[in-house]
Order: sequence, then structure tokens, then C-alpha cells
Amino acid sequence: MINGVATILLTLLVDPQSAIITDQALRKKRPYGDVKALVVMLIGTKLLGTLIGQILIYPAAILIASFYK
Repeated sequence: MINGVATILLTLLVDPQSAIITDQALRKKRPYGDVKALVVMLIGTKLLGTLIGQILIYPAAILIASFYK
């Protein structure tokens, strides 16, 4: 469920902005460094999100299991 929502939000919010920044860099309206920064930020946030998810998975599982006791 969470992955589905995340995929939809990525498609609707992040991908169009990434495409605009990349297109502007190709047309020399924006420095190429902005595209590099964009890629680093996207990779960094995905890594951070994965790490936070790994940290929260066990407490979330305990919380969900407590509802069924």
C-alpha cells in the first residue's frame, strides 16, 4: 500500500520537475550542476527513506500485532 502511494506521488510530483530541470539544462537555461545535484538528492532521499523504513519496520510490526492480541 505504501509503495503504491509512493510510486504515484513520485510520478505526479517528482518526475515532472526532474524532467523540467533536465530539459532546461540541455537548453542551457540552467547549469548542468543542477542536474547533478538533483540526481544526488534523489539517490540520497531514497537511501534515507530506505534506512528509516528499516528502522521503523520492527516497531510498526509490534504495533500492528498489538491490535490482534
